[in-house]
Amino acid sequence: MIIPWTLAVLTSMAATATPVQSPCPALAQMDVSQRLLLVRCIPIGAKPADVARFVPGFETSLYGGISTLYVGATRTEILGHQVALRFNFTADSLYAMFFDADLPAAEGDSLFDQVTAFYSKRYGPPRICDGQDDPYFIKDRQWCTDEYEVGASCSLAGDRRMVGWGFQTPTVACSRPSPPKRN
Repeated sequence: MIIPWTLAVLTSMAATATPVQSPCPALAQMDVSQRLLLVRCIPIGAKPADVARFVPGFETSLYGGISTLYVGATRTEILGHQVALRFNFTADSLYAMFFDADLPAAEGDSLFDQVTAFYSKRYGPPRICDGQDDPYFIKDRQWCTDEYEVGASCSLAGDRRMVGWGFQTPTVACSRPSPPKRN
C-alpha cells in the first residue's frame, strides 16, 4: 500500500543522498522515539545496503514491474502495536519510508493521535489536509522540513482504521515556509 502523500513523490524526486548517520542501533534495539524518527538513522537518499545495516535480512523487490521502482518491508513494534515498515526506492535511492497498520477503530484513533502529537511536538503544528478519498474519509497531517516531508494519515473505514505515517522526499506542496525546527 502506498499512502496518498507518497504518490506525489513520483513526480517530484530529489536525487540528493545523505550519508547514513551513526551510531544508530539495529531496528530491533531502537526505542520508540528512534523508530518514530527513523529518518535520522536512515535518511532519504539512503541505499538498500544502508537499510540492511539496521534491518537484518532486508531485501528489495521490483514494484509492479516498473524497472526503476523497488520496495522492501519488515515489521516492527510501535506504541504497543505490530506495524508494517515499508521502504520505497527509485533506482537505488530511498525516496519514502512509512509505517502502517490496520487496527480496530479505538486503537487506530489512539495510535494516530499519539503519532500526530509526537510529530507536532517535534516539527510544530501540521498542515491539515483532511478529506474524502473514496470510499473513506481520511485524516491527513503533514509537516515539512528542508530534508524531508513527514506525513500521517488515518482512513476511517467503519469499525477499522488504516493508520500510516512516515517520511518522503519533499514534494511541491512543501515549498511553503517550514515551521521552526525543534530538537
